[in-house]
Amino acid sequence: MRICAVIITYNRTNCIENLLKALIGQTYKTFDIFIFDVACDGDTELKAKKYLNHSTKYIKAKKDNVFESYLYALESVYEKYDWIWMLHDDVVPDKNALHELVSAISKVKKASFFTSALVTSDNKPSYTPALSPYSIEDVGTWGEKLEYSLVRISKASFISTFINTDAIKMCGLPTSKLFYKENSDYLSNLIGQYGAAYLVGKSKVILKKIEPMKSIVPQKIKICAIVVTYNRKEMLVECIKALQTQKYNSFDILIVDNASTDGTKEYIADYLKENNYYINTGANFGGSGGFYYGMKYAYEHGYDWLWIMDDDVIPTPAALGELVSHLKYVKTLSFLASAVYSKDNKALNTPEISRYSTNGYLFWYDKLEYGMVSLAHATFVSLLINRKAIEKCGLPCKDYFIWGDDTEYTMRIIGRFGAAYMVGSSKVYHLRGSSSALNIKTEKSEKRILMYYNLIRNTLLNARTYSGQKACKDWIRRYRKDCIAIALSKLPYRKLKIKTILSAINDFKKGKYAAEAFKNRYQIYGQEKAVLNFIGLDEIAELIKSQFGYTVVLTKSKVSIFTMFERVPAYIKEYNYKDISAVTQSEIKKDFFEIIKPIVKNQFIVIDLRNSCNAIVKFTRGNKSFNMNYTSEFANDLNNGKLEILCKNYDYNIMDTNDYSEKYVADIVERFAINISQIYNQNKIVFIKYDNINKNDMRLYNSSIYTNKLVDMLCEKLPLSKILVINSNDTNESTCTKLKELLSN
Repeated sequence: MRICAVIITYNRTNCIENLLKALIGQTYKTFDIFIFDVACDGDTELKAKKYLNHSTKYIKAKKDNVFESYLYALESVYEKYDWIWMLHDDVVPDKNALHELVSAISKVKKASFFTSALVTSDNKPSYTPALSPYSIEDVGTWGEKLEYSLVRISKASFISTFINTDAIKMCGLPTSKLFYKENSDYLSNLIGQYGAAYLVGKSKVILKKIEPMKSIVPQKIKICAIVVTYNRKEMLVECIKALQTQKYNSFDILIVDNASTDGTKEYIADYLKENNYYINTGANFGGSGGFYYGMKYAYEHGYDWLWIMDDDVIPTPAALGELVSHLKYVKTLSFLASAVYSKDNKALNTPEISRYSTNGYLFWYDKLEYGMVSLAHATFVSLLINRKAIEKCGLPCKDYFIWGDDTEYTMRIIGRFGAAYMVGSSKVYHLRGSSSALNIKTEKSEKRILMYYNLIRNTLLNARTYSGQKACKDWIRRYRKDCIAIALSKLPYRKLKIKTILSAINDFKKGKYAAEAFKNRYQIYGQEKAVLNFIGLDEIAELIKSQFGYTVVLTKSKVSIFTMFERVPAYIKEYNYKDISAVTQSEIKKDFFEIIKPIVKNQFIVIDLRNSCNAIVKFTRGNKSFNMNYTSEFANDLNNGKLEILCKNYDYNIMDTNDYSEKYVADIVERFAINISQIYNQNKIVFIKYDNINKNDMRLYNSSIYTNKLVDMLCEKLPLSKILVINSNDTNESTCTKLKELLSN
């Protein structure tokens, strides 16, 4: 096969030298080079001389315009060669660019030309050719050769185009500079008269690139493989062995045990090496909770990439190495996913293909030349997740427990951070009991049927959040149809299956899931850190929320210690105690504490007592009584009739706090200290004290002095609690900074 490269250059000496270096460095060596110098000023010839030999020729070609230059070049060579590689002088072909163009010839029966994928110096597409409009029975055929990384196109330019001289011989040379205003017009004419043309994805050419591209992958990256396990110690050992035999071995291993009861820790002890770590979550939080705590641990310990999987995943020896080697192809990447197979080599955990489009066409194959496919979401079966995605988008929702958590999380980070891809050359085996997709209708295990509650509830939540109400309603209709199909079938456990589906739908509609945690899912620590409840101090709360990105879950005006911990109306509104007369205050409070404990565990609470003691409402029933702070919220509820049940069963009296002694108020505050310690870790409680108070405002001065006394008393009860001192000279911004430093320490 006779091939020549044709370069048209004009006064760009430095560019031509870099282009010649790239051509000489091509892996495909059997071709000639022609340099057509339109300027003919001598500099280009001098620079080119050291590269000239029997196969590289310099030709002076001073012409009146670009059209005549291209025409002269084509006339000079097309009869002597089979293929002509037309090149602009401001490009640098990849070393395999010509090899891939030549390889494409054998994949197409009759082609007019092939063109390279053109990218800018920062690896962005440039001069992307239009897809071919040709179709068969209204079905587009642009992807007919996609398996070879070829896409059918309708036009191109001479920037890097490999032309079949048979097409030129059949269709002729350009004949009119008025008709062929651009070289793309001529190439389109070849397609129409001779044969199809294709973009070759593997043939890369960089435009206006002088220096070689620097790798976007750091020289050394810190990776942690995270394996979540629960009562499957034998399978876990097989997973650990597969991890320890990876060809790419520069990574640590973290085993996250969801409080297994089968002796997992002792069983795997002999298999763990120096860079292997084990943590126990203390309870079975399901897959979502396990990944949450494992990823949280890895994030806090500074790992750059987190390779996550279940204990029944067996990576092939090259699995991680292939993922790492493909990091360089994407600048802003959420994660890479492995190709997942069952033990009998069937497809498993197939991810959803990306629906990203720039021009109405799906673009999931943008990295197909590297064996990568763009994804919309995936499962937690061998994902290599970017630390930066976690930093921006948070951790998985641990309250999902199982199934659907991976879909939500991967959609979240793809949507808010960057693209994700499946790497075909990274293979893992998922040793599930069945290679079939999850389906409650055909499920045969009674134990697993109950787990579908989570799948259905989580799927509905994901649909509503990411696809809208219509998609959510469609899912509900689908699940209800499943109930009818199950009822009419002879499938086992029909009643249990129907009950599971309906209870999941009902609980979703009623909001019976950790709504606050889901709302705060974009925070790095979710409900574990940097989440603040504020009692009082409203301006600081809002400023903290806007400037420092903390999640502030309570910033209501005039909220006080009494409202927070003795608000019986809130219990009645939320939990609807119909027979309030039969329920004591302590029972209600105990129930309330148990409900909110998982939600507020390890949150910070910042408390300002200065405005807590105003009016008090005293409720009485027989010889029993309790007190509440009379806040605007309470007044609104009272006036709107929301406290009807309470008022029917209790007598109440609104009294000014001046009617109470300081000791009485202090006793109430002390009870508050005991209550708060039941649900908050002491070191997560922050009290506000005041310093350098302006004595000109005696009301504020006296209130602050009394507040400081109360804080000192509470700190005796809660010795591990923190104190933030606010000076009257401090701005809100400086107070925020003080608080941030206090929480960080």
